[in-house]
Amino acid sequence: MSARSRCVGAILAGGRSSRMGGVAKGLQPVGDARIIDRVAVALAEAADELILVANDPAAPGWLPGVRVVADVHR
Repeated sequence: MSARSRCVGAILAGGRSSRMGGVAKGLQPVGDARIIDRVAVALAEAADELILVANDPAAPGWLPGVRVVADVHR
């Protein structure tokens, strides 16, 4: 039996939202769900774990249960 590699899916949300007037684009709704939720659902089907790359202090509340890591490129 061969060992299966783990796959971590990263959702990149570290931008400054300058083109959106300071509003996080991923939090905007499209139909009945936020963009970030749609991405998380799709990515979770292919990944073993999700991480959210973001610098916003509110980011831990965007996807409860998903680990948030800082975007080091500013």
